[in-house]
Amino acid sequence: IFSRKFTGGLEIGLAFDVEPGASAAAATLVVVKGRSVRLDCVPAMSPKPVTVSWLKDDVRLENSSHVQILGNGSLLIDKVVKKGTPPGGQSDTGVYRCLISSSLGALLSRPTRLKVAG
Repeated sequence: IFSRKFTGGLEIGLAFDVEPGASAAAATLVVVKGRSVRLDCVPAMSPKPVTVSWLKDDVRLENSSHVQILGNGSLLIDKVVKKGTPPGGQSDTGVYRCLISSSLGALLSRPTRLKVAG
């Protein structure tokens, strides 16, 4: 788990929950094609409420049947894909960041690189 505490008691954390066949090392996560992965963003901010969103390669992600931002702020990627699978499809390989916003402002997590193997 990556966690960073800021002055004023603001804290942001990032954790990974992966299925067998995936490995995490430092800020790079390697996931086998077809497996699912969950990236956790832990908003320990005050005042509440906070809004959690996710960026992939600096583009905000939207919920779909493949990518879901869960109620607790986690990002679930169902059955990761490599570029061109299916033909013309997008790859899940990229740099992911969690963005937490509240009335005090916004915090952006350190980048996590996701690589799809297989």
